[in-house]
Amino acid sequence: MILDTLRFASLLLTALASGVVLSHVLERPGKLALAPATYVEVQQTLFRTYGTAVGALETLALLTTAAWWALDRGWLVGVASLAEAAMILGDLAFLRHDPSVERS
Repeated sequence: MILDTLRFASLLLTALASGVVLSHVLERPGKLALAPATYVEVQQTLFRTYGTAVGALETLALLTTAAWWALDRGWLVGVASLAEAAMILGDLAFLRHDPSVERS
């Protein structure tokens, strides 16, 4: 029962996080056509809550997948955990160079 719940939660959270990543990929050509000042304004206006929400979503996806792997020990679930960790690290590396991110 616990393993089934973890599987479902992991797959659901991973699918939601992957959907956000896909939306960013699909938005990229349009964003590149904007002037730099407009790009920053659009990012800060439309995506104000993305960082917090998506960060929590990706973290929960990683934690549920890691918990699933801890109980199941399937090699493919272990690879999925590593892929989710790599996705989070990739997001952090991208945000470091994103001009629309406000830094204090």
